[in-house]
Amino acid sequence: MINSKKLEYLILILFIGIWCTIGSDPNNFLYLFDNKSKTINILSNINLKEILNLVRAIFPLISIIITLSIILKYKLFHDYDRFIYILLLIQIIQIITTYYSKDTVLAEFESSIDHIGRYHWLISSIGTIFIFMIASKLKDFRFNNLLYVSLFFISIIVIYFSYVILSDYLNPEHLSSAYHLDTRRESGYFFNHQIPRVTGLSRSILILLVFLLFLNFDTSIFFNFLRNCICIILGFLIFVFQSKFSVISIFIIYFFYILSSKFKIKTFIKIGIFIFIQICLFFSISNYKWKLVSLDYERIIQEEFAKNLYIGVIDIEKKVNKEKKIIRSYPENRKKDKKDILNYVLLSGRGQLWVDGIKYFKERPILGYGSMSDRIILNKQRIIKSDVINPVSNAFIYSLLSGGIFCFILFILFFVSIRKYFIKIFYFRDLENFYLKIGSLIFLLIFLRLFIENSMMLFGIDFILILNTLYLLKEK
Repeated sequence: MINSKKLEYLILILFIGIWCTIGSDPNNFLYLFDNKSKTINILSNINLKEILNLVRAIFPLISIIITLSIILKYKLFHDYDRFIYILLLIQIIQIITTYYSKDTVLAEFESSIDHIGRYHWLISSIGTIFIFMIASKLKDFRFNNLLYVSLFFISIIVIYFSYVILSDYLNPEHLSSAYHLDTRRESGYFFNHQIPRVTGLSRSILILLVFLLFLNFDTSIFFNFLRNCICIILGFLIFVFQSKFSVISIFIIYFFYILSSKFKIKTFIKIGIFIFIQICLFFSISNYKWKLVSLDYERIIQEEFAKNLYIGVIDIEKKVNKEKKIIRSYPENRKKDKKDILNYVLLSGRGQLWVDGIKYFKERPILGYGSMSDRIILNKQRIIKSDVINPVSNAFIYSLLSGGIFCFILFILFFVSIRKYFIKIFYFRDLENFYLKIGSLIFLLIFLRLFIENSMMLFGIDFILILNTLYLLKEK
């Protein structure tokens, strides 16, 4: 074990840096290697946002160089958990498959620079793995410190982007539910990148809810009251954003909270009050939104009548009445047979993506198509039309597409290797340690998300949290 405070601080700094790269785009630094005259023109007009995006995009490469240097210097090659080796091998396989994908159908839709950009997320993942590898070799290193860093950034993400989305939702110009807000609206960008969708943001809200719900202030009435208020607000946001997975998950969280309580009836009543208030707040803000729309509508009517534009008034009225819905609705232009209802009502359109993904996998079962390939091969027509890109939204199918059958097998072996941590959820009622409770529940939520999102197969919040959780469970 290494006894070095400097390395501990360096690991924390690198981990903070990795969190700052969430949502970064490799194109923010790859343009430096593109057309020379174009690069000079961009650099001459660069602003603060673009400088920050450049730093964020290049930091994963810096982190992997620093961490690899530390590993080589201290010869930290052995005695890691099996899951770390497997997770690292999954990234290496995807690097290989990404390289060999350059002459496939993807070549029609990506330039050489775009192809290089697909390694960005793999580099970020490997850099994160190296950070945890080094941390595990530091004497008396506390992994809960890394969890607190993660919770801090998740809190910032939830507070800021929830405010943005709620503001847009209450804007009378947006005639839709929060779930159906146009992702390409002007306010839907942060540092020139798209802000998280409500599905991803809801996932982050669930993580905060787990932490706060099980956090106990034994002697402080004020802090317990504050904690309960924040939990109610977080649950309210879940209902407003209407992500099906998150709505189901919040009831799963509440179930385990009641299960772990010594006073189950009292806790059941408490959770019942939470849900009642959250749903009341949801309907209240929804009705308030449409009240604002109605007032704006009346103002427009007066203006249109003043101009004698009666047809415009009728069109506005039809549009408002059509969109005036509180609960997200089934697309009107879809067929309503059983297959289509299953795909769009229960799976939000994922079913067809999964079928298409398996079809493409069968064409290249050994190598697959490399990192981020699902965004191209499953979205050819959308790319041509510059429409919103849909990922395959299933971590297991993504592993087949990105790394072929060997990547899929390794992904399964990863969960086999951590089965002793996974089964802790079945003994949740008997867990006494706070970190074991939140670690087990966060792990369960991420595992469930694997079936409806790419989740930890791609670098992002889930990838960082799964490592947070595994080392936290191992330490405790």
